[in-house]
Parts: sequence; C-alpha cells; structure tokens
Amino acid sequence: MACASVRRASARRAGSTSRSGSRRSASARSPSAPARWPVLRGVCTEAQLAATSPPQLTFGAPCEAYRLTTYKRGTMNANTIPVLDRFLRCITDAHAGVADRTVNTGLPQPEASSFAQGVAAGDATDTTAIFWTRVPDASMSATLEVTPDPTFGTGVQMITVTPDADGVVKEDVGSLSPNTVYYYRFVQGADTSAVGRVKTTPSPSNATTVVHLGWSGDSNAFYRPYTSLDVIRLLDPDAWLYIGDTIYGDDDRADGVVAMTQPEYEAKYRSNRADAALRGLMESTGSYVQWDDHEVRNDFAGAEPVFATRMAAGNAAFRRYMPLRENTMNAMQLYRSVRYGSGAEFFLIDDRQYRSAKYTCCTTASESGFVTTDADSTCTGGGAGEATFPSTDCTTAMSDSGRTILGADQKTWLENGLVTSTATFKFIMNGPPIAQLAFLPYDRWEAWTAERDEILDFIETNGIKNVVWLSTDLHAIVISPDHLNIDGGHPVPEVVAGAIGETTLFRELPPSIVGLLGGVPAFLTEVSEFDIDRYNTVMITVDPTLTTPRTTLDFYDRTGTMIHTIVFDAAP
Repeated sequence: MACASVRRASARRAGSTSRSGSRRSASARSPSAPARWPVLRGVCTEAQLAATSPPQLTFGAPCEAYRLTTYKRGTMNANTIPVLDRFLRCITDAHAGVADRTVNTGLPQPEASSFAQGVAAGDATDTTAIFWTRVPDASMSATLEVTPDPTFGTGVQMITVTPDADGVVKEDVGSLSPNTVYYYRFVQGADTSAVGRVKTTPSPSNATTVVHLGWSGDSNAFYRPYTSLDVIRLLDPDAWLYIGDTIYGDDDRADGVVAMTQPEYEAKYRSNRADAALRGLMESTGSYVQWDDHEVRNDFAGAEPVFATRMAAGNAAFRRYMPLRENTMNAMQLYRSVRYGSGAEFFLIDDRQYRSAKYTCCTTASESGFVTTDADSTCTGGGAGEATFPSTDCTTAMSDSGRTILGADQKTWLENGLVTSTATFKFIMNGPPIAQLAFLPYDRWEAWTAERDEILDFIETNGIKNVVWLSTDLHAIVISPDHLNIDGGHPVPEVVAGAIGETTLFRELPPSIVGLLGGVPAFLTEVSEFDIDRYNTVMITVDPTLTTPRTTLDFYDRTGTMIHTIVFDAAP
C-alpha cells in the first residue's frame, strides 16, 4: 500500500458561550503550550484503506468504525485520526493493545539510585508539603533535606526520618514559603536518592500568578510504558493531578496476581513506579492523588460489607505509597481540597469508599439487581451480560433516594466547600463521569440519579459559578462544555480525560454499542467533542490575571501532539 508522509495539522479551538456559569471561548494558544512536536506519519486515502482493511474487527465491528473514534461538533470532517493510523489500530486490535505498547519510544527503566521507587512529594499547600520515599534499609533512619536552593548549598532543612516496616517514609514539612520551588533528597548511610522538586501553592489571595497543573488517570502496569506522562513532565507543570485507578489491583496480566491483601496491593504500586515516565513525573513536580475502583477491584461499592476487608487493605496501601496528607481524625478518609491562589480550588472527591451497592440491569431481566457479592455484576457473564440501556424498572431502582455515592458527610463537605469557596474556578476532581451518557450507566453517576440531581441542583440553586467537573475512569476524552443532560438540563460543564495506560473506551465497547457510534453526536447533544481511542494527558492553565479569568485545558497524546483544547472564561 503506497502512502505519503505528511505533517499533521494543528488542532484548532472551538468557541461558544456556555450556560454553565463559565463562558467558553476561542483563544490563542495558552501560555503553557509549547510549539508542537513534529510528528511524521504515513497516510492513505479512504479508498486505499477500504481496499486493504480486513472486513471485521475481532469484536464484530467493521474497520470503518475506527473513523468514528474522534468527533468535534461543528467541523466538516470530525475525524482527525489519519487513515493509516486507523488501519493499524484496526488490524492490531485482536492483540489487546499491542499497538499501543509497541509504538511507545521508551521502556521502563530502573531508578539509578538505590531508592528503587524514587522520590515524590504531594499535597502541597502554601506553607507545607508531604515528602515520600522508600529507603534501601527499613531498619535505619534517614535524613530528608529540603531547600529552595537547587545546589543544596544554602537554606537546607535537615530532618531525621524513620521508615516504617516496609521502608516507606512520609514526612509533613512546614514553614515553607508560598509559590516557591523546593528541592529535596533523602540520604541513608552512603546512599542518596534522586533529587525531587515540589512547588508550594500561591496563597489564597494571590491573583497575580498563572498556574499550570497536569492531569490524567488510569494507569495499568500491563500497558507500560506510560509515555504520555513524559509529555506532561516536559511541559513543567506546577503540580500533577493523578486522579483514579493509579494501579489495577484486580488485573493479573502484568504480574500474575489479583491483589487481595495489603502487601499484594503494595507490590502493584512498586510495579508502577518501575516505569521511568511515572517515576520521573512524580520526582519532577508535586502530586495530588485520588483513588477510584481499581485500587481495590473493578466497580466496588465501599458501603457494601462484602468489600470491607479488601477495601481496607487497598486503602492502606494507597495511603502508604502515595504522597498524600492523611486525615488525623480518620486515616481512611481521602476526600480533601487544595486552593491555588485566587483562581482555583480543587475538590478531590472519593467516589468509592461510601458508595452504596451498584445496580445492574441485565439482558436477562430476572438477573437484574444490586451487587452485594465480590463481583462486577449480577448478570450472567458479568459486564458482558448487562443491558445496553436500562429498562424502566431498572431506572426506577437506580433512582431510589436512599442510594449514595459520596455518603452524607462527604456530600455535606462538598456542598459547603463549593458554596463558601472564594476561588474563581471550583474544580471537582472526579472518577466515573457525571454527564448523562446513557449507554451502560451502571457504574457512573447517572445510576445514582437522586444524589446526582441533588448535588447539581444545589450548584444551580445557590448560583455557584464556574464549577467544572474534571473526570477520568472512562478511558476517553469526552467534553460536555455547557450542560450535563441530553435534554439540556444541569448547566454545568464536565471534561473527561485519560487513559494514561489502559484499554481505551473504543476497544472496551461491546458490539451493540460500536454499531451505534455513528449516531452518538445526534443522541448525546451535550457532548461537543470526544476521542475514544487515544491515550492522553492534560495541561490545565488557570490565569486569574486577565480581566476575565480563564481556564484552558490542552489535551496531548503520547507523541506530544496537542489534540484537543477547551477554554472556560469565568462568569462574573
């Protein structure tokens, strides 16, 4: 097949006005965005593709379906994936992601120092930060050095730290200055760690600092290397929002283990930190992390007693291996917020720990019901037996007002935080999307209808402006810039990002939905853009210095190509 080599065209921005309390507009390239990395790919005509493609994918859809994996409303040619790329994705789909793994240019590399999992810092405020490592010898104390001087020549805080039984050190250091870069390292005997870097947040009243934060989620060790994280590291963010599925404890493809105990979950974190891109990103900037389901098991609902022991083990491993500040009143509590100057506040919600039982609607109606066992579904065949659309009876069951995702305490905390926040933008860092996507809704917010409506109504009734949901878990980009319901209701925007490394949404879809992709834009009227077959990470830029404060989200694929951009201008 003869194909020409061409340079990809730049992504363009779309502009319109939102009804969500944030105005969405076109703009020039954000200040954080570098020149596009040159990417040369062979491309073919549609006729060449048709002549050389196999007629069917392994899941029963034609290769032509790959034309439908990228969409942007209002453009003449919605698909932006070159033809040859679609062809390669099609013919390699049977290999469960082999194409995604082999086109990466890097491979996991071991840490050069004897601190095998590297170093990390996180949960920075304007005066504090958590510093993390796993030392070579768990029986010996170590020294943490923290300084604003990259040469470690002046202003060094030297803190003696004692590792836990696994060798993990987490130290909360105070007396730091706002909006300042700090360098740190750990020393144990003759061993010295890599040098890490963390930046404290601007003080809440600071209206003169533009902030840049990386964001994505969903990193399964089977799909290493996480090349897309190198893209974010090279953009030099002020911090990194690592939201959900930071391991896949229930996937044994990388190591042969389905985790059930705390040591087994901890081994999953060590496996992920063997990835040079992830380790390098966490060393180069501070992190804010939150869990989702795969830190325990797929689709778990923490309020169900059957998950209690396994959830406690996964929660303890997450807290031990992540640089997060633990709640002194309740160590298992993970929801919290962080303020970034006058421009932004990020609310990191816990979608799993307090969640009531999942309800699954099955193609065999008699199997429908609440999941109260350590399983994905009540349906024969698990998720494969779930109905594409819930029946009326299922919708009624899912709408029960007693069902919850956040739990009473967290819901009150979130609502109070939103209504009292003085930040211009309020970002809710979320797992499963909150937009009404209709297809297979059983693990998303729309299956907990009463609480979803209550929270969204609260935002609208109280006139809370510039709230944006930032979600992961779907393994796709989905942008709903103006409202969350198909009928135009709930005028709040949501942006979905990911995955870092996991089967993309397109490759997870059952044949019943693949065949409907062509009609999705007309059906999901709230969605302006989607991209369901590319790994991606996002740079969030919040600029409070403009006359109208602005947030820009630039999406990058793993080659460093900017593939989507969405801009929100603050409503006054």
